[in-house]
Amino acid sequence: MGRRLFGTALTSLLAPLWLAGPAWAEVVPVRIVLLGDSYIASYGVDSGHRFEEQLEAALNANGPLVQVVGTGYTSTSFKGVEHLKSLLESEDDLGGNGPKAVILELGSNDCARYKLEETQASLDAILKSLAGRHIPVLVVGTTPYTGCERKDRPNYKALYVQMFADLADRYGNLYYRDFKEGVGGHPELMQGDHDHPTAKGDAVIVAKMLPVVEELVARAQP
Repeated sequence: MGRRLFGTALTSLLAPLWLAGPAWAEVVPVRIVLLGDSYIASYGVDSGHRFEEQLEAALNANGPLVQVVGTGYTSTSFKGVEHLKSLLESEDDLGGNGPKAVILELGSNDCARYKLEETQASLDAILKSLAGRHIPVLVVGTTPYTGCERKDRPNYKALYVQMFADLADRYGNLYYRDFKEGVGGHPELMQGDHDHPTAKGDAVIVAKMLPVVEELVARAQP
């Protein structure tokens, strides 16, 4: 009798674990795909210390919930439109099943090549395509290079900065004003070119951006 009671009790204890097993097994990490230029691709930073790796570690500090996928350096927003097509067709990036999100950081290299309205059109095309697939996006702006504001474009800086906020609002996406927030103006966090962050600089960026990326993850989860 005692042995029967013990077996019944043990079965009762294990039942919730057994029932929870399949649900736990179905949990798929959110895949965050980075679509951006040399800033977010951590140009000049050694493997293991790049933005994508530091961000993934910070997000997964309490458990593996997120996979951050760096897709390499995309020079301009125009190239970004082309690059997105291949990402959407790749099972390892934005194709296939599972929850997904995108961090979009493009535009800083455009001013020498394109008019601002052309940059805006390219970014709009990217966001429209992602919206059509219900993929949430974090739109990340940057501070334009000083040389971008010339006599023929006196308001470039203000219009450029506002462009990212307007595009994020148009598609209901999240917005982060400046990728290099907390790093710009701090030479100890910049590489010798005084433009790209060091590994320590990327760590500062990750810490500052983490709350809004966590919100992005929440939007991507089913």
